[in-house]
Amino acid sequence: MPTVSVEGLSEGNNIELTKGEILFNGLEDNGIRLPHGCLSGSCGACKVEIVKGSELLKEPGLIESETVESVKGSLQEKGIDCSEKMIRLSCRAKIERDGDILIRTI
Repeated sequence: MPTVSVEGLSEGNNIELTKGEILFNGLEDNGIRLPHGCLSGSCGACKVEIVKGSELLKEPGLIESETVESVKGSLQEKGIDCSEKMIRLSCRAKIERDGDILIRTI
């Protein structure tokens, strides 16, 4: 079963989710509230860094890819280098395989 942990959370971490579940929905169903906006992949408010387990997620679609590129550009303008980070939108990132995933909110 896929297990998701949120870095910096001491209580309620190591949440077991199911294949096909979207990160944001699964975490929210388990009482973990992530920042969010539109929940459709356009605003980028739900951006997270995948610290571990990115290969367990389905590849991002066009909407998510374009939004992530825009988010990375905005972060770069603020002096935050995220060129080596795996950024995903929690509202679009779907779990595809079993394993451990560690995320960090941005």
